[in-house]
This record gives sequence, C-alpha cells and structure tokens, in this order.
Amino acid sequence: MKQVQIFMPLLNEGTTVSRPIVALDMGNNIYKILGTEQGEGPYDLDEEWLFPIGSCVTCATMTHSTETILIAYAYAMQNNSV
Repeated sequence: MKQVQIFMPLLNEGTTVSRPIVALDMGNNIYKILGTEQGEGPYDLDEEWLFPIGSCVTCATMTHSTETILIAYAYAMQNNSV
C-alpha cells in the first residue's frame, strides 16, 4: 500500500471547499484516511471533515485547473467474504 493525496470535503465552511490530505491506497478505489501531510487532523485545524481519520472511503475523480484530483465522497463498502 502506498500513500497518496486525496481531497477531503470540509463541512460548515459557507462554500464548497476541500483540503488535501494523505491516505493509504488500499486498491479498488478504497483509501484509508491518515490526516494531513503534517500529521494533523480536523481538531488540530478547527475544521469539520466529511469523514473521520481512519475511515475507508471511495473517491471520485475531478479535474481542477489542469490536474485530475481524487475527492473522498462515500464510505467504502468492503467485502470480507472468504
């Protein structure tokens, strides 16, 4: 698993905004949220994140300026069957 940058939607900001964060790429479009690059979480930054640290989420791709970014949008459904 490798660390990647995804964007976390922020709540109660008065406009649509997201923060770049670090997540583990678990494969199959599942990412485990770790925090910011500096190791901070929402409480350190006085923010409300859509998903808490440690959550596994799926991401949507979005074009921002000239780059494609990943935005967390739903909890991941994991299949634990044998």
